[in-house]
Amino acid sequence: MLDACYTAHVTTKDQVFVTIGNIFLPRNSNAQYAHDTINTCIVGCHCVIRSTFNVGNPGKGMEMLLRSSTDESNPCVLSAIKSTNTATIETILAKSLEAARIAGSKTPLI
Repeated sequence: MLDACYTAHVTTKDQVFVTIGNIFLPRNSNAQYAHDTINTCIVGCHCVIRSTFNVGNPGKGMEMLLRSSTDESNPCVLSAIKSTNTATIETILAKSLEAARIAGSKTPLI
């Protein structure tokens, strides 16, 4: 099962990478990108991400990844995760010990 998940992840990543790389970005007569090319690139990337299959959000693809964590009406929890929000062995043990203390205080002694 784990192998299938990893394979699906890698396949999806490769597919998105190739599809975004195939977005046509027009150039002017001097072979330079026009000012509107960045808009074409952004819209194309959004289309690719929205069209990527997502089991957890059928029909909408991966568009939730496009939301900002600072969006007032509907913030994205995924993009709010920072590298400082990591679990270490010490934090896991401390939280587990606290949960055990709370559970032990609620359990009646025989």
